[in-house]
Amino acid sequence: MSDLIETLASYVPTLITRRLAVDPAPITAPTSETLPAAVLFADISGFTALTEHLAQKGPAGAEELTQHLNTYFGQLIDLIVLYGGDIVKFAGDALIALWPAFDGTGNYDPAFLPTALQQAARCSLEIQRQLNAYRVAADVSLSLKLTLGAGEVLTMHLGGVYGRWEFLVTGAPLIQVGLAGNYARPGDIILRPKPGHCCKPAPSVPCHPPSRFSQRRAEGRRCA
Repeated sequence: MSDLIETLASYVPTLITRRLAVDPAPITAPTSETLPAAVLFADISGFTALTEHLAQKGPAGAEELTQHLNTYFGQLIDLIVLYGGDIVKFAGDALIALWPAFDGTGNYDPAFLPTALQQAARCSLEIQRQLNAYRVAADVSLSLKLTLGAGEVLTMHLGGVYGRWEFLVTGAPLIQVGLAGNYARPGDIILRPKPGHCCKPAPSVPCHPPSRFSQRRAEGRRCA
């Protein structure tokens, strides 16, 4: 039974399993919670070209497309989990992951937001190192556009029709990553937090002060 629970839990955001551990009662009314977190939006580039390429193979191409995406997403998910991220949403060929700012006792604390953002930045660099220009066919490759934000995230359970509840995330960090995505190119990591949320300098992730919005190629191993 414990293996089954662990398997099922792997499909659910940690934010939800954390709530269930405190109160396992089913949701009967809309809920909301705010928490400080770093946010990563990862958008796959090359999906359309891959789809068109494999469509020429008919039904076999559709199966091959599923296999390629499962493999690519699987590696992306493994890296995010390895670096302590919590995947909260899939949207087509993109996903959203959070790094909540926890203190040493497991409570939310905005003072630890720079640490959470730094971990998300480290994860982003490793993602681009392993998965940028990932060849899946002779003339087709997949890449990622990564954008990072940080601040107060609002999580909600809305709905209730037929007992179904949708888990949603919103807030300034989601707006940040959305705006930054307009400037991202495949292979990019764009960091756009508010002043004071920027990661502190560290040898493995050198950073510039967040006084301006800027863009760095992932190969440069910089966040700005």
